[in-house]
Amino acid sequence: MNSEASTENYLQESKIPLRLSCVMESGWPVVLSLWYLFEEGSLFCATPEHARVVAYLLAEPRCSFEVASDQPPY
Repeated sequence: MNSEASTENYLQESKIPLRLSCVMESGWPVVLSLWYLFEEGSLFCATPEHARVVAYLLAEPRCSFEVASDQPPY
């Protein structure tokens, strides 16, 4: 299995939240967990429309994320 197919399979089969890192209005970073859906090569996160994370991302769209279990391999 190639790396891309392996990654897509992992994202489709995992039943864990992703950890999203973004920047608050204060300029400080924050890491939070969001449930996600991987569909057609895209990640969709579940959060209420008025959640603070939405405001953070609208103000500063640069972010990072990880989908990793607490068990090896990471």
